[in-house]
Amino acid sequence: MWPLGFWLPATYSAATPPVAAIFAILTKVGVYILLRLSMLLFGSDAGGSLGFGQPILLYGGLLTIGFGAIGVLASQAMGRLAGYCVLVSSGTLMAAIGLGNGAVIGGALFYLVSSTLTICAFFLLIELVERAQTPAPTFWP
Repeated sequence: MWPLGFWLPATYSAATPPVAAIFAILTKVGVYILLRLSMLLFGSDAGGSLGFGQPILLYGGLLTIGFGAIGVLASQAMGRLAGYCVLVSSGTLMAAIGLGNGAVIGGALFYLVSSTLTICAFFLLIELVERAQTPAPTFWP
């Protein structure tokens, strides 16, 4: 969520690309755990605690999307850009959980899998692009 995850893009860009891809997977695992716990503890069978915390997740997710979008537009390094994309994706999932609608959560599960694989591929592609851009040392006079 936005106020707590401002340090994530810098961490993703500082890590090696395979490690950053694993971090992206773990971030999405955390969002999935949030989804599972909200469905189990505050779902339709929860009684008086039905929907507890959903407005916080909705507005926190929207703020996270906004913060990540501004970071995507402002970043000039590809690693930082991918880090902000993880924030936008996580914010989208948190806002979907905050809506509490079954159809939206079903779509969010499909989005979770596809966005996780895409972000991981993006981090690994960044390594290949940066390796190709680095000039090789020349030994010719």
